Amino acid sequence: MKKSWWSSAAESAGAAGEALGSLSRSLATSAMSNMGGDSARQAALAEQERLGLLRELKAAVRATIEEASTRSKDLDKVELDERDEAIRELLVWLERCLWHGLRLEAKVRRKSPDGSRFVLVKEPEVSVWNCAQYLQGSSVDPRLEALLTDVQDLLFVRSNTGKGRAWMRLALNEKVLDLAVSKLAAQAVVMRVYYESYALMRNEESSMILASMLSGLNGLDIKIHVDVESLDTLSPPLRGVSVHAASSSASLSQQQRSQQQQQQQQQQQQPLNQQQQPTQRASANGARRGNVKLDMAARSLRRRAITKRKQLEQERRKLGKSVAFLGSPLSLQVQTVTVSALAYQEPSIAVPNILLRAIALFWQYAPREHEPTGLFSSREGLRPHVIDAKRRLDRLRSDGLTIFSRVDVDVDLSTAMSSMAATTRAGLSEQLQPQVVGGIITTFLQALPTSLIPQDAYEPLLLCSQIDDAEARRRNIALLIETFPLGHRAVLDLLTRTLDHLFGGSAEAFAAAASSLAPAVLRPAGDAPRQNVVERQVLGEVFTHHVECLGKTRQDLRETRARLADKWARLRRYRDDMATPVREVTHGPELDTLWALLDPSEDGKEKGADGTEDDEQDKRVDEQGGKDADASSRDWTARGAQSKNIYEDFRGGGKFALEMVTYFVRAHRAKARLIIKSQKYPFIRAASQVARLCSDVLQLSAQDHTTLPETPWWGLLSESDAVPRVFCMSLLLLDINFCESGASITDFGRVAQETRIHMSDLLSLGPTSVNKLWHSWIQLRAERMLWAKSQQGNAGGGAPASAAPTPAPALAPAPAPPQASVGASTPLNGEAHSSATSDGPRVTQEENQVSEKTHMESTSTSVSATTTAKEEGKQQQQEQQEDEAVYAGVDLDQLLPVVLGSTETLTKTHIAKLEAALPSVYQGYDWKAVFSSNGSDHDIGDFYNNAEGHEATLLVVRDKGGAIFGGFCPRPWALDNASYYGSPETFLFTLEPSFAVYRATQRNAYFMLANEDSLALGGGGEFGLFLDEDFLGGTSGPCETFDSPCLASEADFSCVSTELFALQVRAR
Repeated sequence: MKKSWWSSAAESAGAAGEALGSLSRSLATSAMSNMGGDSARQAALAEQERLGLLRELKAAVRATIEEASTRSKDLDKVELDERDEAIRELLVWLERCLWHGLRLEAKVRRKSPDGSRFVLVKEPEVSVWNCAQYLQGSSVDPRLEALLTDVQDLLFVRSNTGKGRAWMRLALNEKVLDLAVSKLAAQAVVMRVYYESYALMRNEESSMILASMLSGLNGLDIKIHVDVESLDTLSPPLRGVSVHAASSSASLSQQQRSQQQQQQQQQQQQPLNQQQQPTQRASANGARRGNVKLDMAARSLRRRAITKRKQLEQERRKLGKSVAFLGSPLSLQVQTVTVSALAYQEPSIAVPNILLRAIALFWQYAPREHEPTGLFSSREGLRPHVIDAKRRLDRLRSDGLTIFSRVDVDVDLSTAMSSMAATTRAGLSEQLQPQVVGGIITTFLQALPTSLIPQDAYEPLLLCSQIDDAEARRRNIALLIETFPLGHRAVLDLLTRTLDHLFGGSAEAFAAAASSLAPAVLRPAGDAPRQNVVERQVLGEVFTHHVECLGKTRQDLRETRARLADKWARLRRYRDDMATPVREVTHGPELDTLWALLDPSEDGKEKGADGTEDDEQDKRVDEQGGKDADASSRDWTARGAQSKNIYEDFRGGGKFALEMVTYFVRAHRAKARLIIKSQKYPFIRAASQVARLCSDVLQLSAQDHTTLPETPWWGLLSESDAVPRVFCMSLLLLDINFCESGASITDFGRVAQETRIHMSDLLSLGPTSVNKLWHSWIQLRAERMLWAKSQQGNAGGGAPASAAPTPAPALAPAPAPPQASVGASTPLNGEAHSSATSDGPRVTQEENQVSEKTHMESTSTSVSATTTAKEEGKQQQQEQQEDEAVYAGVDLDQLLPVVLGSTETLTKTHIAKLEAALPSVYQGYDWKAVFSSNGSDHDIGDFYNNAEGHEATLLVVRDKGGAIFGGFCPRPWALDNASYYGSPETFLFTLEPSFAVYRATQRNAYFMLANEDSLALGGGGEFGLFLDEDFLGGTSGPCETFDSPCLASEADFSCVSTELFALQVRAR
């Protein structure tokens, strides 16, 4: 099959190439014979323009076919879309060919309003869509008429230009673009009205070659998104040039060719010049190689990012293959973009396309128009019709189905269903009978390997039906439905609301529908017998009282859709802000705020322990924001601008850059002032360029955001302040790279490019939050420090430990993560610039050694519990010596987590070891003491109250025997009398008499247990750690969850102190 379409495509391309060659030869002959006449020369130049367009289109068609051929070697079915470079290039040249010579406005004969005569009417904004609308009637292929209906039903495309683009893309998807071009070119009157005389479409030979080229694409599966608003907002296609302009462009092209010839001659002479300067060339290459070597960790990050992207692509391909048939789990189908329209945007609310279209078709019927009996039956006589209709629905594109994500947000369900039903009917050759539509829904639900109502809920749901009290019965059913996956609940909610629309709330109709749907929706687990009568009763209860049973589900779906809508609105606002220049008239208050925040008179003020100093300053800034002189009369150079005209510094970043810079100054005020003081580079201009860099890396400035959900960092953008925090991180990284490399202002472009590469690679790793993105950067910096340390050792030639070490390459200490809020301005520890010297800021050797020590502890494995006593003694002695050598005279508070509050148990050494043992995503936080058994709050009720709202915590216990032990809990402590909960990241540890970590073995899931009279960690055999309600005593023994021994001095121990520390974002 592959060979047939490839052969057809190759033959079509070859025939078009021969015709194009013939046209080129005839053009050359015509041009040579008509050198004397102006009109003939102008005609030849117009022909040359058409020939150039056809050549470019031929190259794009060939590249598309080659791309499909290459990918077909690895995949059984190849689908190309706008994510492929070849398709994007093809669309560009297709637009230029079809829009070539198109008039800006046309005069068309229309009947007068009274119908008595014809009048000439001007049609502004002429596009291919104006011509395409004439392709209807009995003599036109029905597929071309269906294209017109599809374009008219689009929701987000409204302009003539956008509809023309949509029509071209739909024709390409449906493999009828060559036919459409041929039919259009044959409409001589239409062509004369809308196209100039020199247009490509009006030339018989050129239009035939164009159609021949496009026929080679009919063997490819091309699926391009159509219903996207960017089709209206993209720059209008080039419509070709007039004959006079063509003459100018031809002379210009001749000049360009002469310049290219001169450049080629210079390049041929260049090797001779390079041989005359071997020293300079060698030094330049050596410098380039040196720059690469100095960033070995960045190269390692690049390899990890590339590997991650390849793995993601392979997973998506496997996912696409696994859902090629309907017999796959619903949870898998909603994650695949070829099956569900919202797969990448928000799979938890996605509904498979076939099911969504079939349900939408029911909304075209009036309430109570059809009897429920037999509506969802699967009679054998209907089966062939159902299979055929399902196959046709599967071939339809998902364009227009994304409106389902806005239900109950800015569009009601009825409107959304009507829109989807219209696009579905337009794609089908005939209207489906209601019984066939119902059969499609029933067949789909039956084909799912796991039922719509999970099998583990089958027995509990039937038990709920036995409750006599109706209100209690429905309440229990609602609570049980809340435990279903949200994707299952989304389908169930849509099905019940559709039945309510069909039957108008009739209880008898709901019962009849439940009888037909129960075998497909409900299935017992394993080989358990079915209880058909009870199944129908409980499903009828759900359908009849769907408002009560699915009330919480609808609230969850509404909130999820609202968050998604807010996310899209936020991204569109950023995109629009990028194109909005900063002006004094419109952005005066924002500039006043930035001016006040950068006031140098506030440099000497430090933040108080409770943060009141910065809060008071923010209030003063807000109150005095508009009282100073206007922005144009201020001298912004003293506050980080490159020139007195602040508007020039924001050029390229626009309002978006202004917002990002203000956010950074609020969150990192001290850091911003230190950068301005150092005068290494103009702060505001650099920040504006970083804002542009951040927008490009995150793909925020793209006119079309349809591919953004497919990026690895789509989940990260769910945070409301994700983009400002990523900007803060990018600016901090740029400053670190700038200082570490000792760069000057002339090297700013190189440093910015390096920062761009780092951010792109870090985002490619798929972080789901800004904190995780930051931890990936911390890992990169640690690797760079290790590499610098190894280079130092190699340079020292293995010198003895007592000898003075060779200074390592200067590395700026890692900054704190970007703040999650902008309410307080906090200085960054260890990031203060030194005096402005030619070499840039440097840090001491001790700081480098401490950073090295901290990273080596964080990347080293825990001391095994099976280590012999002799080896432990040697290791402890070695660690103590290293601590004395490295930590001497160094303030560890700059490197370790800060304990906010008091502790009677932990020392700095304990904190360093526990910080290294934490999972990487939980490193880099401060520890806030939220509970102590020796304080005023000392019972278990106070423990739960103080722990409320804190996600990740450390529980530390000291017993009377001097042992210090505890556990890390990544889930909040909350009363749950039913069972254990938690995650595999939970672990137990001992600090005294020795340090050891015991992680989850995956033998069971007994991680955390919270009761009103006790709490415990680990189980299976004995509790790993158990504490009673007054924290006076507890037990510890071997448990299977963590494979841990007794942690305490004895199995039944008495507590001296119990402390709980909550991890929170570092505020330094």
